[in-house]
Amino acid sequence: MGKPRSAAAVGKDFPYDVPTTCFIEVSNDGSVSQGVDVQAYERAVAGTSRLFAVSRPRFYGAS
Repeated sequence: MGKPRSAAAVGKDFPYDVPTTCFIEVSNDGSVSQGVDVQAYERAVAGTSRLFAVSRPRFYGAS
C-alpha cells in the first residue's frame, strides 16, 4: 500500500471529484466530521481545521 500524499505533492487540484472519495474534516479542537461542503474547504485553507480525502479504489471486473 502506498504512503499518504497531499494533493499538491501529486500535482492534483483539490477537492477531488472521484465519486468514491470521502472527505474527513478534523477541527483544531479535535472534533471530527464529514467535510461535505465548501465551508469545510475554506476552514482548512484558513487553518482552523485539516481536511483529509480518502478514496476507495475502483476494482474493474469485481462486483
